[in-house]
Amino acid sequence: MVDIHSHILPGIDDGPQDWEQALAMCRMALAQGIGTMAATPHILAEIFENTPEIIRERFEELQKRLEAEAIGLTIRPGSETHLDLRILDWQRDGSLQTLNHGRYLLLELPTGLFPPHLETFLDRLLEGGVVPVIAHPERNLGVQANPNKLYPLVERGVLVQITAQSVTGEFGRDAKRCVDILLQCDLCHVIATDAHSTTGRPPILRAGVQKASDVVGPARAHAMVTSTPAAILRNEPVQVPVPKLYQRRFRWF
Repeated sequence: MVDIHSHILPGIDDGPQDWEQALAMCRMALAQGIGTMAATPHILAEIFENTPEIIRERFEELQKRLEAEAIGLTIRPGSETHLDLRILDWQRDGSLQTLNHGRYLLLELPTGLFPPHLETFLDRLLEGGVVPVIAHPERNLGVQANPNKLYPLVERGVLVQITAQSVTGEFGRDAKRCVDILLQCDLCHVIATDAHSTTGRPPILRAGVQKASDVVGPARAHAMVTSTPAAILRNEPVQVPVPKLYQRRFRWF
């Protein structure tokens, strides 16, 4: 399996704080059947001001340590970049930390609201050749209230990543309900771990894939952790189903 969202670089965000913890996460991922992980530390203004240089240095050190420990996990560089107007500047000057230096950008929205004018902002990225991959929108309060907010984005070619622990219900009932709707309506394309540790938020995908299979079938769920994320990390076009609008069901009493 391929995981495009993980916090495995130590000491630069809220993931592991030392190399021992980072390597333990990598061993766990490999044991769980994950063969490739994108290391995607936060880029968040005034909190995690990570630059491509900081990420590259820590990434290269992790590669060396994986080889020295004979841990056969393939890693790729990336980031989880929080929504920020500076993204357009980084796009112009070539300093945007995309997934494996390709066209895809893992983009985090604020949790508490669905940003106004987001479509216009994403259009500018798409016009410049960058394809946003929205990270865990099932945890965004605006999307929970109205999953159809993602519909015009997906129609434009934006991709959506959901978190395995949301699919299994570990992020709560609202996230679980939302993620089931996104699966049913083909408004999401990739399942990832968003791993931060070996305990509270571990690098585990299998349980999420099994639960997603109940909604979309085994073949589609499997593609969300294999062929689709693999194409993203290879910087290849991704074929996705046509999205559907969610039709809210009303009960009559």
